Amino acid sequence: MMGWIRNWMGVVNMSYLMFDAPDVYADMVDTLAELSCWGMEQVIPRMKSPPDLGFGWEDICGKSGPLVSPDIFRRHVAPGCRRMRDKLESYGVHMLGIDSDGLVEPLIKDWLDAGVNLQFPIEIGTWNADPMELRKKFGRDLHVVGGFNKLALERGRPAIDAEIERRMPIMQDGGFIILPDHLITPGTPLEDYKYYLEKVRSIRL
Repeated sequence: MMGWIRNWMGVVNMSYLMFDAPDVYADMVDTLAELSCWGMEQVIPRMKSPPDLGFGWEDICGKSGPLVSPDIFRRHVAPGCRRMRDKLESYGVHMLGIDSDGLVEPLIKDWLDAGVNLQFPIEIGTWNADPMELRKKFGRDLHVVGGFNKLALERGRPAIDAEIERRMPIMQDGGFIILPDHLITPGTPLEDYKYYLEKVRSIRL
């Protein structure tokens, strides 16, 4: 929801809107949540079985943190998240995930409180995000897809092995799917990427 508004208006205009006209910002977020729920109503009843999860895109964080304050999130965004989670629950779907790059940690608790219980991709970045440390901090309600530093793929097979190994504790804890934390970089050799895939596919816990 927030990501669409950012794309439409730009970061600066969205930031002013949150403080100059918070009711307008809240209405935009609420409308997007309502449209998402309407979309679920059109699609899920026609499926042979319910989906495993609901998933949305936000991309609302950068390297220094979120582009929205936790207070604004709680007041104006969380109600829409809860509405979408409630709609999913009505169809027997118990997981709502979000895609946001950047330093997401300051918003994770509020996302969890609002019913968003899966984070992707936990970008490692210069801030060195650690999925296992986030699990320890926020508990097993937090599910993660991602958490593998994509840059390790450029550094050769020893680096790939080391990156997989350091994610073993959270894989063993469950609720985690290892995946590169962003697009594969152009300098990644194809054979090393295939090696990474084979290594991950061979994991047995």
